[in-house]
Amino acid sequence: MSKMAMRVSSRVATNAEATLRTTAAVVHPVGWWALGVARILVGYLWYQQILWKLPPNFSGNNGLRQWMLREVAHPLVPLYGAFVRDVALTHYHLFGWITFLTEAAIALSLILGLFGRLGALAGTLWAINLAVGLWNVPGEWYWTYLMLVLLNVIFLATAAGRYIGLDALIRGRVLPGLHGGLARVVGLIS
Repeated sequence: MSKMAMRVSSRVATNAEATLRTTAAVVHPVGWWALGVARILVGYLWYQQILWKLPPNFSGNNGLRQWMLREVAHPLVPLYGAFVRDVALTHYHLFGWITFLTEAAIALSLILGLFGRLGALAGTLWAINLAVGLWNVPGEWYWTYLMLVLLNVIFLATAAGRYIGLDALIRGRVLPGLHGGLARVVGLIS
């Protein structure tokens, strides 16, 4: 190999190493571990919240039904209260399962960092639902729900599942082998 070719090869290798270091800095910003830890703890919070409304009766009159009745009695948005009264309570078991499965999926996604953006989006929307429903309920601190919305938005915006989560493995090992629309979807939700 000529001296010129060796210099070019050396320069390419140096540039490749610099690119890898830059990429690593983007993938792991300062404080990356805090995003992972916060995501796991908020996921655990979602998990704890399903424990008091377990199927098949969703903890009966002291569980989900009691809180739904409070939403009806103290609505922030009257239309929302009417929906809970006329639709959700009328089909209590269906909405109980929807609530249980949604919160379980959010918890699993955030704890494992698996499809973390999708879990954070679901967490954001569900926390907005909780905020609207419980804002005016006596004894409830509405800031709780606003903080839950904000935390889930942060996890969504930062793709927090990539830090101490399975999304890092998906993006590093699975995503490169995918193509087309499936690759775009997996890249977007992880």
